[in-house]
Amino acid sequence: IEAYIARRQPFDKAGAYAVQDDEFDPVIRVEGCYLNVVGLPMCLLVAALDTLGAKPKLRPLDQIPYYDRCSDCRLQAVSESEP
Repeated sequence: IEAYIARRQPFDKAGAYAVQDDEFDPVIRVEGCYLNVVGLPMCLLVAALDTLGAKPKLRPLDQIPYYDRCSDCRLQAVSESEP
């Protein structure tokens, strides 16, 4: 923790650390939406936009940062339903 503080990393984080930081890794696992923990729950955002009639065009899933860490992300279903 002292090394992490010495790098001045916690001072620009809302919760003092970034779960996606590979050097300072205090989290064993994330249950639920990993992207929500990072800061933007893409699957919830896309679902909310869908209820408003908006159909956002997604990048390929392998180009969405940290998508691969989200074990139960609903973006897969949205991506497959795009024309």
